[in-house]
Amino acid sequence: MMRLMGTFLILVFLTGCANITVLRTQEIERITAQERDSVVHVYEERMDSLERQNRRDQVALNDVLRRLEAKIDRMANNLNESNMKMSAIAEQTGVITKHWEERARRDSLEAAIAENERRALIRQGVEAFRSGDFDLALEDFELYRETYPESDDAVRAYYKSAESLFHLEEYEAAEELLKEFFNEHRESEYAPRALFRLGQTYEKRGEEQRSSFVFDQLRDLFPESDAAQRLNEDGE
Repeated sequence: MMRLMGTFLILVFLTGCANITVLRTQEIERITAQERDSVVHVYEERMDSLERQNRRDQVALNDVLRRLEAKIDRMANNLNESNMKMSAIAEQTGVITKHWEERARRDSLEAAIAENERRALIRQGVEAFRSGDFDLALEDFELYRETYPESDDAVRAYYKSAESLFHLEEYEAAEELLKEFFNEHRESEYAPRALFRLGQTYEKRGEEQRSSFVFDQLRDLFPESDAAQRLNEDGE
């Protein structure tokens, strides 16, 4: 009987322990489940937060990209517009350059023709003078003076006009022109010759006193000139 009671008590004890173990296991599982649920909840919240932040960042990035693309488009349009303007300017510059080159070529050609005409006219007058055609020489020299008053040969044509008048025996006109020439061009190479011709003009008119006065001036002012040397050789 006592053995049966002991066995019974042992069974009751073991059964109680088993129940306790089951209860503890269930409690552990419950706590574990709660913690797992809490961790999952926190994780899900964190993931949701990260996803929301990612969407916000993506929107902001897209906005930056759109503005950047718009800016690039504006820059490209401005560059295209600038290139078009530069092309237009280059084209216009090319037209202008071509125009000025053509004008320069034409002006150069015209200048060359004008220079040839100028030289031909003075040469024609000199050749007429040398051949004794003083009327034609006078006409050429006077035309040259009117047409090219600022040229290098204008002084020469001026003097040769007076000298042509002398040879045409138009002494009064020659006198006036020689005096005008000398007063205006005292420093020229033709000044001594002008005095010489003026003295000869007075000689031709029989005005010896005036002729001597002019020759004396020639010797005083231009003693080394060919005209003065000619006076000395002629004994005048």
